Amino acid sequence: MSAPLPPDFKARLLAEVKVTPAPPRADVARKRALYIACGFGWTALMALVLGLRLGSRPAPFVIALTLSWAVIATAGTTFLVPRGPSMLGRSRASLVAAAVATPLALLATLGAIYAAWPEALDATCAPRIHAICFGTSVVMALGPLAAFALVRRDSDPVHPLVTALALAASASAWASFASVFHCPFSGLAHLLLGHVLPVVALALGGAWGVTQVVALRARAPRRERE
Repeated sequence: MSAPLPPDFKARLLAEVKVTPAPPRADVARKRALYIACGFGWTALMALVLGLRLGSRPAPFVIALTLSWAVIATAGTTFLVPRGPSMLGRSRASLVAAAVATPLALLATLGAIYAAWPEALDATCAPRIHAICFGTSVVMALGPLAAFALVRRDSDPVHPLVTALALAASASAWASFASVFHCPFSGLAHLLLGHVLPVVALALGGAWGVTQVVALRARAPRRERE
């Protein structure tokens, strides 16, 4: 739960706006595009280094899982990364719903795809592989997470913690999508522990750091700081 705004927040914020020149929109757009390119470039580079490994998984299973998780990640990013029509950002309820819906959607599509290709459950692995893929998924998600945080920097004056949770969940969904290419194991326990659980873990673990970036704090007017 975010801390209540100080009584003079609005007055101090307006005073800061008056003395702080706004950067050109084109410059802001280019900078945000660079953040996104670098963030996704990090995940793509890791996916290329790790390579494509089908293993014993049925090819249609891999294709279906890749496409469905790509849709979930894209939907989350399209909704969460833009601030939305309000200067205060998305509502708390919609952000919580998005953060919770992301891992649930991954699980729901996984269940539907298992129903179509039950033989994929046979591609099991040793327990230590769960931990390896968990760590890999978290590292792959760091690029998009940093990009999303920078795009939304200093933009949420009301509920930055909830925004951070939702952004972290969305970034992790991209890591889950990318990990489908290189991980040859599709047993239920492995996908849950190695590829879905990181979404929840990073959303909770990375929320504090991202909150510090996206939170909008009113500073004292410039003449008071000098």
